[in-house]
Amino acid sequence: MPDAADLPSWAPKYLSYSAAGTVDHCPRQWVHRYRDKIRGGPKDYLILGNFVHAVLEHSAIEGIHDPAGLRELARRLFVLEVTCSDEWVQLWPDEAQFRAESWRHIMRAKRAEAQG
Repeated sequence: MPDAADLPSWAPKYLSYSAAGTVDHCPRQWVHRYRDKIRGGPKDYLILGNFVHAVLEHSAIEGIHDPAGLRELARRLFVLEVTCSDEWVQLWPDEAQFRAESWRHIMRAKRAEAQG
């Protein structure tokens, strides 16, 4: 453990649990977030989560529960919900990866729903 005199002047006296977790995960991210006060825009997981939520919500409203119907619904909503945002392209440059990841979450939610 370094002595307090060895720490830079901007170093905090203590870290919150989330700040300590950030340091453990990625020290540079901690510097950007806490010292430099740089905040990111919408995160990729939020765009993914919003899309998955939209598909699940529309499937309940439209009564679509079979995989083929869900896939068609996801394709339709992908154009309406995702591609209209410029941000998603920057966060998910690989469209196939986005589709695969969202499909994985959609099917996980549907399996959990079926199990009750």
